[in-house]
Amino acid sequence: MTNRTEISEWYDRHHASRGNESWRPRESYHIFLDLLGVGKQQSGSRKKLLDIGPGTGYLLSMADERGLDTFGLDISPEGVKLAQANSPNSDIRVGIGEEIPHEAAKFDYVTCIGVLEHFLDIPGGLTEMKRVALPEARLCIVVPNKDFLLWKIKRDAGTAQQDISETLLSLTEWRKMIKEAGFEIIAVCPDSFHARKSNWLVRLGWFFLPLKYTYQFTFILKVKE
Repeated sequence: MTNRTEISEWYDRHHASRGNESWRPRESYHIFLDLLGVGKQQSGSRKKLLDIGPGTGYLLSMADERGLDTFGLDISPEGVKLAQANSPNSDIRVGIGEEIPHEAAKFDYVTCIGVLEHFLDIPGGLTEMKRVALPEARLCIVVPNKDFLLWKIKRDAGTAQQDISETLLSLTEWRKMIKEAGFEIIAVCPDSFHARKSNWLVRLGWFFLPLKYTYQFTFILKVKE
């Protein structure tokens, strides 16, 4: 079984070799803030956002531009360096999502974009997100779908990161796990980033693809009352 050191080293190599090209381009991250309803904050009313697994730090940088106090947590020291360079106003630390080094009920927003599936203890990570979220907080979590239609056709086993640690679940299974962790699901929508990189025919196909067969799910959550 992959351990945390191996995961950290894998991402260190990835960030060191790819740099700002490690993940999505900067302009693709605003959609997650929009889904959370994060508008431009007025002076004196700064809310707090925690991004777990910030990678390049682009989401944090965009949140900072909207007037939020921004925090990050990444298992990879190289990832922290990269994110800090791109979002210098953010407080970004080395750590794991199952042990978030912040006090309870601190954050108005928590994001975890394409990272939760690589946790060694996913329910524990969700419990930690709930612990540090304010009662009225909103969370955005993006996770892969084991029933993605293209994977079924090609008989692929997952994403390019499957060789480290990757849990693939169906829409029903993700819903169940998230609800059992104490969250209410506000919305679920497909993550269409990869479709936008394709030709018009592929994009059209993705548009009509049923949610249960899409590539990744974007969950918008709140803490269950």
